[in-house]
Parts: sequence; C-alpha cells; structure tokens
Amino acid sequence: MSRDPYARPGWLRFGVIGPVLALLVVIGLLVANLTEDSSDSPDEISQSTSPTVTPERPADAEIIEGRGYSYALPDEWTDQTEALRTEGGLPTTDTGAVWGDDLDDLLANVIVQLGDTTDETDLESLRSTWEAGLASGNHARTEVPATSIGGYDAIGVRLEESNARGKRVASTAYLVVVDEQTYTIVLSTPPSYEDDALAAFTTILDSWAWA
Repeated sequence: MSRDPYARPGWLRFGVIGPVLALLVVIGLLVANLTEDSSDSPDEISQSTSPTVTPERPADAEIIEGRGYSYALPDEWTDQTEALRTEGGLPTTDTGAVWGDDLDDLLANVIVQLGDTTDETDLESLRSTWEAGLASGNHARTEVPATSIGGYDAIGVRLEESNARGKRVASTAYLVVVDEQTYTIVLSTPPSYEDDALAAFTTILDSWAWA
C-alpha cells in the first residue's frame, strides 16, 4: 500500500514578511515555520531515469544544485539556501532562491522541499493531503494547470492569504514525484509583483534538470 507522503500535520507553515517569503501551513512571505522532522527524507537521492529534456539555461546563469535536481537562476535572483535555513527560519529547505540580493531585500522567493517517498503514480490522488499541508485557515485557493518539470508531470495550486503582519502573499506551488521521491517547489510573492515573479518562476522551471 502506498504511503501518504503528506500525512504529517503542519508540513509547511505560513511565514511573515520579514526575512523570507515561504509556504506554510498557511503560505506566507519569508520566514516560514516548517517542521524539522525530515527523518523520512533520504540524505541522498538515487539517480533518476529522467525523460530526455534539454533544460533552457543561459551560459552565464548561476546554477543551484539540490538533492536529485538542479536549476538556473534568472537575472536579479540569488542563491539564498543557507540564509533561508538559518536567518529565514526554514531549516528543512533543500534549496532556495530570492529575487533580490539577500533576505532583507527581496520581492519573491522560490523554495524546494523534499517530502516522503511514495509509490503512488497518480498525482491527483495526492492532491488533497498535499494541499492540506501547504496552507490552513481562510485562504483563496485556485487549482493551476498541470505542467511538466524537467520532463515529469506536476500538479499545482495557487494560494493567497494575509501573513502575520497583515500583508497579502500569493504562492504558487507544484508537486512532482521522481523515482518515488516527492518534491514541492513553491514561489511566494506579494500579489503586486506576481506577474513578474511568475515569469521568473517559469524561467526557473524551464531550466530544471533531474540528476
């Protein structure tokens, strides 16, 4: 029987405008309070039999490498993985990038987290528990069209809610399963910057490659 990779309550918690824009069990702008129980996530990800996909990467782009994947950053985006884990209060972040020079100067952030493993191949059967782990409370939730990330199918959702400081935060998250490992990739930004942030997010996803 397949395990439900998102059965743990509070897998992601809402952040507050501050050092980081992040998903929560309420999506938020920077500084999410994620659970630190990552015992079910492997330290190493086995190589995948990824479909043949050529990522779109400018020759001079900064490349971020995570556990089992890599992606390129658009102009004006920087790798803030360590800062997100420490200053941003997101210790379970696998990789993270921000639109800006640091956590005090950002307009959006992208965070990647690994969940549990699952042998479930129907992503829609995982949607309800996955979404329940992304946000809670009164929030606007909109299903976004399915897409392909690095040649693998992904499902998505958009959530919008006020964070702890009363600021509106819009987040678009995708769930993808590669070699039975679940990945959540999420963009968070104030709605006023959402169009430009989504364009950058598309650039990041188009550059995605699985190891």
